[in-house]
Amino acid sequence: MVENLLGYSRVGGAAHLETVSLAEAVAAAVDDLGPHVDGVGITVGDFHGHADREQLRVLIQNLVANAVAYARPGVPPEVHITGTGIPEFWRLDVADNGKGIPPEEYDRVLEPLVRLEREGDPSGTGIGLATCLRIAQAHGGRLAFDQTPGGGLTVRVWFGSSPT
Repeated sequence: MVENLLGYSRVGGAAHLETVSLAEAVAAAVDDLGPHVDGVGITVGDFHGHADREQLRVLIQNLVANAVAYARPGVPPEVHITGTGIPEFWRLDVADNGKGIPPEEYDRVLEPLVRLEREGDPSGTGIGLATCLRIAQAHGGRLAFDQTPGGGLTVRVWFGSSPT
C-alpha cells in the first residue's frame, strides 16, 4: 500500500512530451507485468502520439493489470489498445472484455483509495484508476469510461488540451 501511495504521489507532475510509439509503450508495460499477463490476448494499433513515455507506460500498465484482475470468470481476458487523432491531440482507448464498471460508479472509482466491493473481486489499493486520471490531467487531457460492446470496460484517455 505504501509503495502504491508513493507511486501515486509521484505521477501527474510535469509531462516531458515526446513522440511515443503506442506499440512500444504497450510492450514495455506488458514486460513490466511479466507472467501476470501470460495468456492474455493483447492487441495494439500502430499509432504515435505526444506523451511522457514513462507516464504512458504506467497508465497502460495499470489498465492492462485491471483488465486481467477483473476478468469475467471462464472468459479469457482480451485487451484491445488503440490510438486515434493527431500526435499533438489524441485519444487512447483501452477496451477489455471483463466485468466492467457500472456507469453509476464511474466518478467514484476515480477517487484515490476507492474500490468497488463485488464478490469475487481481488484485493487492491484503489490507486490504479486515480493514477491514470492524474496522468491524463498532466497531459492536458481527461479520462472517461464507456461500456465495451459485448461486455467489459473501455477506458478513454485524451492527451492534449484539445481532445479529439
